[in-house]
Amino acid sequence: MTQSVQSLPAVQTAQPTDLTKFADPLRIPPTISPGPELTVQLTSADVQLHSELPPTPMWTYEGGFPGPVIEVRRGQRLRVAWENRISTPYPAQVGNLPAITMPPAENVPGIDPALLNQPAAAVPPWAVVHLHGAVTGGGHDGWTDNAMLPGGSQLSEYPNDQQATALWYHDHAMGITRLNVNAGLAGLYLVRDDEEDGLGLPDGEFEVPLVLCDRNLVTAPDGSLTGQLLYKTVGPLPFSGRYTLVNGGIWPHFDVRPRWYRRSPGTPRRRSNRPTRAGRTSSRSRRANSSGSPVSSPERRASSCTTATCWTTRTTA
Repeated sequence: MTQSVQSLPAVQTAQPTDLTKFADPLRIPPTISPGPELTVQLTSADVQLHSELPPTPMWTYEGGFPGPVIEVRRGQRLRVAWENRISTPYPAQVGNLPAITMPPAENVPGIDPALLNQPAAAVPPWAVVHLHGAVTGGGHDGWTDNAMLPGGSQLSEYPNDQQATALWYHDHAMGITRLNVNAGLAGLYLVRDDEEDGLGLPDGEFEVPLVLCDRNLVTAPDGSLTGQLLYKTVGPLPFSGRYTLVNGGIWPHFDVRPRWYRRSPGTPRRRSNRPTRAGRTSSRSRRANSSGSPVSSPERRASSCTTATCWTTRTTA
């Protein structure tokens, strides 16, 4: 008598590059509501991207990633002194793979040292700030060639004469914008107006700024994650990282109440932000590409409201 034997599915074992999802609480970047003048420093900092990682060296605005949320009223003219106080070499490894593979290898952590771009390690902290989407005079727009080295300052004036919106500020240096933004130079900028005030949207603790991006990480010889950023691409394809970050944390959770929340999104990379109601769009907003990150256009900035149950299962009374 013969018996058929069915093979059991392979058991997936934990990899040294795995990080526990939803282990850390969502961080909310500080909000600055400035007067007519503001000073923001570009600084070197070690940032904890996940509790299971060593601190990650980064270039930041005011020591955090993302930088502080800058909030202004429509018509409030603001003069900003962006001061370059970065004191460390370029904090990430940079490399390029020789060929496109399936499955994609560019979003796998780690890289063969032979494929590293050694000149990238010598990239100086040459930076200029651009307020993306702002109606701004050309001399204050953060032109790519108007970058500054450490010790320099960029003086910009923003009229803020436009409808309420969520913008983002980021580095814009010629030829190395992608590297500087990857290193941490990005933050959210909110313009408010009376029309927005009259809509009765959730505010205060129920309006949550969200800055989404993806990043990759360097591995040690034993395969474990070192915490250092890795900018690894292949051919002409754009960067695609393994780890999805929200407000500078990898796969965080957010404890909420069962009520409406408002999200103010900003994305220092290509992402999709549509103003939609909860429930109907939670699956759409969760749709991901091969990197596990939602895909979209950084030129579109919108605010959306959602019920808490659509984007977390952790609620508090």
